[in-house]
Order: sequence, then C-alpha cells, then structure tokens
Amino acid sequence: MAEKVEDVALDARALPSTSRSPVATRRRILAGLVSAPFVLRAADAQSQNSGSIPSKSTINMHNAPPWVARNYAVGQRVISGGNAYECVTAGVSSTPPMGTGFRAEESGVTWKYLSGVDFTDIRSMIAYFNRFANGEAKGPWTHPVTVQFWNDAEWIWNPGGEEGKLGKNAHNGGRPLGSSAVNKLMITAAPGESFRDRPDVRTAPLRYDPSRGAAINGGSASAFNVIHLEQDFVDIAGLQFKSTERFAIEGDQASFNFIIDGCILSGACWFISGDYTIRNCLVRGGVTSSYGLRCYNNTIVGGAQPINAQFNEHEKIIRNCLVYGVGAGPMYNPSGSHQITASHCQTDMASPPGGFASAGTAADQFVNPTSDFRLKPGARAIGEGAADSSNGATDISGRRRLLSGKCDIGCWQS
Repeated sequence: MAEKVEDVALDARALPSTSRSPVATRRRILAGLVSAPFVLRAADAQSQNSGSIPSKSTINMHNAPPWVARNYAVGQRVISGGNAYECVTAGVSSTPPMGTGFRAEESGVTWKYLSGVDFTDIRSMIAYFNRFANGEAKGPWTHPVTVQFWNDAEWIWNPGGEEGKLGKNAHNGGRPLGSSAVNKLMITAAPGESFRDRPDVRTAPLRYDPSRGAAINGGSASAFNVIHLEQDFVDIAGLQFKSTERFAIEGDQASFNFIIDGCILSGACWFISGDYTIRNCLVRGGVTSSYGLRCYNNTIVGGAQPINAQFNEHEKIIRNCLVYGVGAGPMYNPSGSHQITASHCQTDMASPPGGFASAGTAADQFVNPTSDFRLKPGARAIGEGAADSSNGATDISGRRRLLSGKCDIGCWQS
C-alpha cells in the first residue's frame, strides 16, 4: 500500500517531454521543474488528430509527486521520466529511477516500476476525452478503453461546471465517443489498487477510506459532481467516491448502458436520463433516477426519501437492497413511486412500501451503524435475498454471489 501523500498539487503539471534528450530530461527532473499540463503520452497525442480514437486500451492515472533526491520509505511513490515507481527498499535516493522492472541504487534504495503515466490530474483526462465528444477526432471504438486510477494518494479535485463533464454535449451526437456495448469505457482502479484488493478486505471496516484503495474526493468547496458523465456505455467499478456538496456520481443526457458495480459512494447518485444499473455498492446518501434504473444488492444509508424516482417514464427495479436511515420516510418521492418495482428489500422504516420488510435498526444489521456497513453475525439480511445473475458475480468485497437460491440483502455477502 502506498503511503498517503498530503501535499500533491491539485492540477499537477507535466513530466518532461519524452522528445527531449535523456540528459535534458534528467536535469529537469533533478531540478524539480515542470512544464505544460500533461495530456497524454506520445502515441495517443498523435491519434487525437487522426480522426480515430485513442490508440491505447489502458490509460493510467497517477498523482504521485515528482522524484527529488532525498530519503524514501518503503511504499512511497514518485513519478520520474514518464513512469511511476514505488520504493521497496528504503534509503537515500540520489539518482532518479528510469526504465521498467526493479532498479537498485548504490545507497540501497530499490524502486519498482508500476506503469507509465498518462495523466496526472482528472481535469486533463476529461478534457482529452471531450475532444472526441466535441467532434474533433470522433470515430467508432475498435476496442474497450480502461481508465485506471492508482492509489498513489487520495485524488482531490474541485470540478468546475463544464470542465468536470466527461462526454459533454454527448446528447447532440449520440454515442459521440464511439463506445458500444462491446467496446465500452471502463473507469476503475488499477490492478491491486482497489479497496477490494486488500488482503484484509473481509475484516476491515466497510466505509470510505482513501488509505485503503483508489479514491476520488470532490472536495468540500465543490459545487459540482465528483464524476459527471454524459456518455453511453460506461462501467465504473472498484473505486471510492466522496462528495459533501453535490453528487458522488451523476449520469446525464445520453448515458445508456451505464453500470456502477462494487463501489463505495460517500455521497448520493443522480441519474438524469438514460438506463442505469447500480449494484453491490455502499451509498452514503440516496439514489435518484429520472428514467431507467436497476438497483440491485446495494446498501443505502442516510436521509429520508433515499430512492428518488423523479418521473414516471421507464421502469425502476429495486431488489435485494438494504435502505437505512429513512426515519418516517417517505421511501420514494410520491410523483414517481408507482413506476418502482421493489422486492426482497429491508429497511428501518416502520411502515415501508411494498417489496420492503421492516427489519429493525441499523445496529441490528451492521457491524457498526455509522462506520462499518458489513453485515454482523445474525443480521436479518443474511440469506433473505433473491439470487440472480443480474445482481453481479461478486459482492462489494469481491466474494462470489450465489447464482441460485438465497443470497444476502445489501452490498455485503456474509
């Protein structure tokens, strides 16, 4: 696990261009200098002007600080020469790590290569994809594209209006990024970087915790959503999101075939138009949908009216969900409730709507009703859900779900 770094600039600047000589590159790194915003590595920078799509299938997001000569502890990460590295043997580093594989220094410091660095800030990544959305280089995707976040440090950013929207103006062209049901956009944690990948995932508290896996925090001053997508065919998995002002995730306009699976969302979700599936997630807030919604095996905690069906168009299916903190209700907003089909759900609401059973307090269900939302032994949610392949193959921790018979209710499979 990488050491959490607190002093990373929010709009991190570029590494030295790979077109410079190795000597010039090393001098710039040693001096700690920065240049223009890092947009993308050379291969994709060329493709953006070809009328095609990004040539890479995997885009790596790193926010580690630049390497400087100093003492490093095990687990600390740096960016050097367009790559990211992790210290695996502590010591004083006097020469920047370069290349791939392991690199040992005379002083005893050993660096492990992690990956190349495509972006060092979220704003630049969104701006790059939006070139395709706005018609500058639109083309059908021939392969899926994965944006994977590394857990160098908590990603803290304050999105501002249009610049925070991935796929903005998408509704004007219909699937403008060229993605499809086969060639989707995946936003996820890099391998080994999710909270789900930790060896103690089954015993540690289930809550937002950036020290335990890749996490994106919208910041307390942000008036905009942490992730705002106006794009078709998107999967989001294995990440943590936090928003204290707006929404953790918002989908808008032409967002069809949009799946959020196995995420921790410290903040509400708002799905304005399109067809959405959210499953096996912990949601500290509510879920709002104006159109189609499939809400399977989620644990939704906090606030009256936690499921907001704004309009009566399109079907909303709520299955195997734990919804707590409702109080006297209502569970739904009145104007859209008759379009909701709920089954095998439990809540602390005394007189819940159809499809929900009143099943005691949050303390009866969770290990800790405010800070650990794993199911406790003897919880009434255990074994009361309906198994179905559409629930997803695993729970929020990665444990396999039952495909037949009875599964547990909520995001946690005991």
